Amino acid sequence: MRSNLTLNFGIRYEPYGIFKDKLDRNQTFDLAANQAGIHSKIYKNALPGLFYHGDAKPPGYGGGDTFGDVVTDPDNNNLAPRIGFAWDPFKNGKTSVRGGYAIFYDEPSLNAQNDANNVTPFSYNVEYHDGLFDKPFLGREKENIFPVSAANHDVPFPTPLFVIVLDKKFITPYTQNWSLTVEREIVSNTLVRVGYVGTKATHLKTEYDQNPPIYDPKLTLRQNRDTIDDRRPIKDFVTISRWMHGHNSTYHSLQLALDKRYSHGFTVSSSYTWSKNLDYSSRNGFGGSRGVNNPFNFFFSRGNSDLTRQHRFINSFVWDLPRLQKGSTVDAVFGNWRLSAITTIQSGRPFSVGATNSPVAGAGSARADLVGTGYPVLDTGRSKGEKLAAYFDKTRFANPAPNTYGTLGRNILFGPGFANVDVSLTKGWRLPFFGEVGRIEYRFEAFNLLNATHMNNPITSLTNPNFTKIISTDGDPRILQMALKVAW
Repeated sequence: MRSNLTLNFGIRYEPYGIFKDKLDRNQTFDLAANQAGIHSKIYKNALPGLFYHGDAKPPGYGGGDTFGDVVTDPDNNNLAPRIGFAWDPFKNGKTSVRGGYAIFYDEPSLNAQNDANNVTPFSYNVEYHDGLFDKPFLGREKENIFPVSAANHDVPFPTPLFVIVLDKKFITPYTQNWSLTVEREIVSNTLVRVGYVGTKATHLKTEYDQNPPIYDPKLTLRQNRDTIDDRRPIKDFVTISRWMHGHNSTYHSLQLALDKRYSHGFTVSSSYTWSKNLDYSSRNGFGGSRGVNNPFNFFFSRGNSDLTRQHRFINSFVWDLPRLQKGSTVDAVFGNWRLSAITTIQSGRPFSVGATNSPVAGAGSARADLVGTGYPVLDTGRSKGEKLAAYFDKTRFANPAPNTYGTLGRNILFGPGFANVDVSLTKGWRLPFFGEVGRIEYRFEAFNLLNATHMNNPITSLTNPNFTKIISTDGDPRILQMALKVAW
């Protein structure tokens, strides 16, 4: 656009669809159809509300009268614009302002979809609590359909039934990235950088139990735990693990950097990041893995990401030590070494304290109640032995009352920080009898040079005798290694 301004713009169209299964092993579930008693015409023994490729669609579904081969409506509006700029405000090549914004679409989870096919009627299994060990189907011969064939549409559906079902519409997850950075050369070959980087991921895939048991206050907690399947509102089903595309995550960071390009035998790079990272679940799960802890309140799972490191400082350098008297024995032994190191300092990983004794009786999972006021982690400036013996105040946590999910937020506690130094020292010598490229290199490396104890997060189970103690490490002790490399 101008001699000191560059602008880039582009757009991609990425219509990712859910994978088609050659054996039509996809199913969906519609609650209204279940309540109306509508059955599949493809699998005649299927419970009401379950539908498959070729079944007539109940009201509320788009595109055609029957379910297609992925039994879920597609998401075809995946436009991904990208824009960026670079500006030299003073036109002297010493200052630059850069920014950009882009949308990136993700691919469907093949792992999770594979697992979703491993349920009735595609993968048949039965469970009995009585009968003969060597003749389990005696008296119930109709349920013995082994060996199972995917083409068998007369598969019996055992009750109560566990299923993994696709949502009404597959929505492609996408990420928005944006950044704004200012760079300035302060002296020759050295620049400083200040930037803001943000990310927001939307429509992240997870699963939730569409048929969670409803707690009965007239029963005791033990009685509720003993009657989990009896209290599920959709009869003849146990867990209905339903795909959902409603999770999101956000990341915001201030990023500072100082870089010295290689000159006079030395280069160094330092960076500091201060960030906030929130999500509902931090990793993709397999099929049937539910990232929703409370099926009645999805926001209960939102909190600091498992991947959070609020503060992170990295420094690295490479220094070519000066040569001594060229050609001398002293120079051959002590001169022309290369010293490099990486220093990492970062804050601790987040963690939660979970409830015990299943206070919600099968309807997800609960966390502990936080008792009192203030931050329960004890002073991190204490001695190592004191932190190992008690990292947080255990009197501040209590098991929640029956039918409650606890007052402690997800990942609001932070474990010990991490500090580490890795160093390497190398030197090479020419090997003329191997020709022009003949060379031998000696390398000495020290990982965790200071032999620091990298403490893991503490034990967080309320009933564990080691509750609040740190009993493991989060990294290796000092490791020293040497190597020789010959090139010819």
